[in-house]
Amino acid sequence: HNATLLLTREVGLIGIGLIGWWLWMLGSWLWKNKNKILLAVPFMAWLLLGVVDHWTVSLHQGLVMLFLALALIFIEVDV
Repeated sequence: HNATLLLTREVGLIGIGLIGWWLWMLGSWLWKNKNKILLAVPFMAWLLLGVVDHWTVSLHQGLVMLFLALALIFIEVDV
């Protein structure tokens, strides 16, 4: 149940490029704002859970957790 590999297969090369770019931008933002790294802890937990189980991308609770984690980050980012 490696959801990361499943996601890779589903979205293809373009999707992997976009996901990689998005993670790179999040990482660079966290590197610049080291005092706000705790904001990304729920999102990093979601990513780590996706490595070992499928529920983070396939069940409603996992998707709710993803968007709550992203909301915590975007509230503080000033997009």
